[in-house]
Amino acid sequence: MPAKQPDKKYTTPEAAEVTGIPEGTIRSWMSRHPGKFIENLHFVIEPDGRKLWTSTGVEFLKTRPISATEDASPEADTLIETLLDDAASYYAQRFWQELPTRVVRRIQQMRTNPTEAEKTLIEQSTQNALSIGTFSLLPNYMRLPDGES
Repeated sequence: MPAKQPDKKYTTPEAAEVTGIPEGTIRSWMSRHPGKFIENLHFVIEPDGRKLWTSTGVEFLKTRPISATEDASPEADTLIETLLDDAASYYAQRFWQELPTRVVRRIQQMRTNPTEAEKTLIEQSTQNALSIGTFSLLPNYMRLPDGES
């Protein structure tokens, strides 16, 4: 029975050559995302502190999906954060500017052309308003049941 061959180990430059991924990118991934690389599975650390990639680690590097933000520089992260903040502020302001008009328009639509569910909601709300004595809050087009003023 042949003896099991030890797993080949690769330096980072060798792993870069095998995978076609720049050495700097591999080092960047290691420092930015240490939890994604598992010691003794993807790499080993020699007594002198040098990291060597295992065959499993090299395969992991080859198949590693990279998102656009994963390799972004700190400057790009800052730019993205600024853009997101600006967009969030713009849309929040637009929301509050448009909300009153949209609410009034929707209430008018519900009054003039309600769906069946809206008719039920309006009837229930009207009955609730009548039962607690809030006649002044009812629209003037609502008819009160006979005998009530």
